[in-house]
This record gives sequence, structure tokens and C-alpha cells, in this order.
Amino acid sequence: FPVTIWRSENILLGQTMEKFFLDKLGAKSTSVIPNTVTDKAARSLSFSETRNDKSDANQVVFLSNLQPEKGLEDFIKFATNISQKISRVKFKVVGPVVDELYMKEIHRKLAKLNLTKDFEFMGFLSGESKFKILHESDFLVFTSRLVEGQPLSILESLSCGTPVLSFPAGGAVDLVQNEKSGFVSQNIDELCDFFIYMIDNKSKYLELRKSCKKYYEDNYSFNTYQSLWKEWICKRF
Repeated sequence: FPVTIWRSENILLGQTMEKFFLDKLGAKSTSVIPNTVTDKAARSLSFSETRNDKSDANQVVFLSNLQPEKGLEDFIKFATNISQKISRVKFKVVGPVVDELYMKEIHRKLAKLNLTKDFEFMGFLSGESKFKILHESDFLVFTSRLVEGQPLSILESLSCGTPVLSFPAGGAVDLVQNEKSGFVSQNIDELCDFFIYMIDNKSKYLELRKSCKKYYEDNYSFNTYQSLWKEWICKRF
């Protein structure tokens, strides 16, 4: 887990990580200071209550290193379920290929499921290009199988006001609050049901985007990050 140690105090990224250190490792002193999004490109794009894409199709993005542990196959299961119930959904995959053989198998699977035309592999993106995709998406889907510390991709999505559908992967549960910044479940069918419900209820979805942006600004913005560190330093020096 990402952790900063100052003298005998553990400075952790979230409540889930803090609980692990207290309950499992017997830590005596802990503080929680989460990460933030420092990329200037995130702040250069203005927030919109609706996604910044004028097409009629809905769009979902998967943002991660492309390797088995990151759950791309589960994203495909999500896409398969959604495509059977909603037409005109685009599935964008953003991230560098880590395992070439794995990706060949992924493309074979998509062809077998007749989903190749619905998927677009964008490769590695950074800066404005990455945040533009997040702004244009209805949801980020996070299906990592790892015990994550505090996933940066989720923070980046929340900073855009784009809600997240997530597995309960470690610190992801600290970032994704049900019906406030997205929805958390290990069950792909439940993630799909929430997606469909929101797409079918536009006013509810717009409220979710506003709630998501406010949740990020209140808890994870750069100003909040600075304030937490300032408070921590003032108490100790």
C-alpha cells in the first residue's frame, strides 16, 4: 500500500488503508491524506452537467494498464451485458499494452462476441487528450482484480464529474460512494443495472454528475489536499 512514514506515524491515502494498518498491522498512529489530481489539463476543461459529447451514443471508458490483473475481461463482460440491452453504446479503452499475448486473446474474444465494432482502443493518453475522453464519457468502469491503494484513474474521472462503476478493489471503495460518485459492486449485473437505470433517467444522471463533481471538490481537490497537509504540518511543528 502507498504509505508515508514520519517518525512513528503512518500517513495513508484512505480509510480502507487506515483500517488495514490499524487492524492487521497493529499501527499505533495514523493520519489520512488522500491524493489529488495535479494535472493542469484536468483543471483546464470546464465542468459540464452533461458529458461533453454531442453524439447520440452513450460512451463508457476503461482507463488502465492493459494486463490481466486490471480486469479488462470483466469490462468486456460488462459490455456484453449492456450491448444486449442498449443499442449505440461506445466502449473506449485507454491505456498502454503491457502483455501483447493477452491483448491478442482479448481481440479474439471481442471478435467471437461480435463486439469489435463497439470497442475502440485508444492506446496510452495523457494530458488534455485523456481528460477529454473522461469528460465525454457517461461512466468510467473500474474492474481491477488487485487490492488497489487509491486508483488515480478514479480520481481523474471524479475530477471531471464523470461517475464511476467499480469493483470493491481496496481503496476504490473510499472514492466511489453509491449514488453520490457512482456505484460499487463485485457483481457485474448490478453495475450494468445501475448504468441502465441512470441512462434511462436523465434527470437522475445529471444530478449524479453534479454530485460527483461536488464530492471530488469537497474531498479530493488540490485545495483540499493542500489544506490537509497544512493542517497536519501545523499540528506537528
